[in-house]
Amino acid sequence: MRIVSKSDNFYTNTDTISVNNFIITKKIKVPERINFSKNIVFDGIIFLICLKGSGKLKINYREITLTENQVMVILPYHIVKKVWQSDDFSIAALFLGNDFMSNMVHSFNLVNAFHFSKYPIATFSKEQIDELMEFHHLILKRYKKLRAPYSTEAVSALIRAFILEVSCLFRINRPNSLNHISSRQEKIAEDFFKLLVTNFKTERSVKFYAEKLCFTPKYLSTIIKKTTGHSVQEWINELVILHSKSLLKTTDMTVLQISEEMNFSNPSFFGRFFKQYSGMTPLEFKKSEI
Repeated sequence: MRIVSKSDNFYTNTDTISVNNFIITKKIKVPERINFSKNIVFDGIIFLICLKGSGKLKINYREITLTENQVMVILPYHIVKKVWQSDDFSIAALFLGNDFMSNMVHSFNLVNAFHFSKYPIATFSKEQIDELMEFHHLILKRYKKLRAPYSTEAVSALIRAFILEVSCLFRINRPNSLNHISSRQEKIAEDFFKLLVTNFKTERSVKFYAEKLCFTPKYLSTIIKKTTGHSVQEWINELVILHSKSLLKTTDMTVLQISEEMNFSNPSFFGRFFKQYSGMTPLEFKKSEI
């Protein structure tokens, strides 16, 4: 297990966010900075605890404001971007990679069961926030003893307990959320995104998603454009590019391996696609400071 911690307030300029940040994964390299001012997608679950101030984040097509004593849970492959933040916006973040979560099937099912994709935010009491931060600090304390016997197991147990605690508190603080009935168009958009995050690596045609949802391509495109402001094809391309960028920056995979991972017929086609939507070749992006 690879555990990387970042100290308090390691984001200081107005383009980023002050974060007490933990990233836990077994395989990928962790970027030195995560800039929420640009679209990001993470191959895992993100927990955000707002300690001070407020900020507005766009999760896929929905804009959500995160304020003091609120907790937000972002599921894998959701597209995240900061829209606005107050000068004193400060959050504690925990990033759990899918490779790490694969060993926590029970906890991961709890996350899905509470519909965090649809209801990603809840307001907690100051005492509840303090309890979660105690978990955060204890994880950091155990991390510093990672070479001691059973430390990896101890950290895993603490993370599992943290997830269960968040799930419990969401149920307490959002007891009626599961009874909410969304509009038909919102339901279609939600179903589209669920389908997209499980198929974007292999399927890039509007026709595929329309057929899966039992609509015509034109009808689905109209609904998604009206609901989210972007077309189906734009969302497909965005997720493909974001994940490709993540692989280029956080793994040792070659362009050939990434093109195969993303189901492109050959590296040349992948390179042209990547440059069309990012303005540079995959290798140029990998070497860049972006």
